[in-house]
Amino acid sequence: MSIEIPNPYGDLPSKNIRSAILKTLVLIHNIDNFDTDFWGKIIEDIHTASLYHDDIIDSATTRRAAPSLNYVTDDKTAVLAGDYLLTNTISLAYNKNPLSVGVILDTFKKMVEGEYLELDRVKNSDSDCFEKYIETLELKTSELFVLIGSIINVVNSNEIITKDELLFLKNFGTVFQIIDDANDLEYKYNLFDIVLSNTESEYIIKFINTLKSKITDVNTVKTLGNDKELGINTIFDFISPEELDDFIAKLFML
Repeated sequence: MSIEIPNPYGDLPSKNIRSAILKTLVLIHNIDNFDTDFWGKIIEDIHTASLYHDDIIDSATTRRAAPSLNYVTDDKTAVLAGDYLLTNTISLAYNKNPLSVGVILDTFKKMVEGEYLELDRVKNSDSDCFEKYIETLELKTSELFVLIGSIINVVNSNEIITKDELLFLKNFGTVFQIIDDANDLEYKYNLFDIVLSNTESEYIIKFINTLKSKITDVNTVKTLGNDKELGINTIFDFISPEELDDFIAKLFML
């Protein structure tokens, strides 16, 4: 039996930054015989499944400047769509490479832990802090960036992507989400410019310049809402815009 998952987004703009990062790493490392399109779709579908669930939890009505799935259908349909997309993705990954399932499930577990932490931050906003904010981003967003490198290693049965590179992917995912949140608040940061201006690492410079060629617009609109409207503290509730550069620079001192 095959289920057709409703897609309210259609051909609306999407960054697809995760699959672009996968292509970037494969290119930088000259990896042969790697199905970039297949694994790129696996990672993007995991991300999409998490969005279906996130929108229900947040009672969101929009996603990528369009009505969210839970809004155009209902919560039950959106839950089932997210569950089906995730389980189908895991099934496809298993059939392609059984060892990939372990790292995929571990990543999704961490993403769920991040969602729980965010709920706790909303319920206990008086005790919220910068450390909890960063931990939330690392679990909800950054771990999926780490999965990109881990998938390459598992599929190739070799640690092509080093521990330092996996750490970079984690930090890059954190900064990606910080910038995304800040731009939701009508700031005008450019992710690539921010990273390049805060690093002297030849590897990171090569990575960013290669990634730039894979993405048409890193600032594609994500949603019409923002975390502040949901009662969630964001980056500038903890540090000033002037302190942001110092924080990012520390992440990319490789």
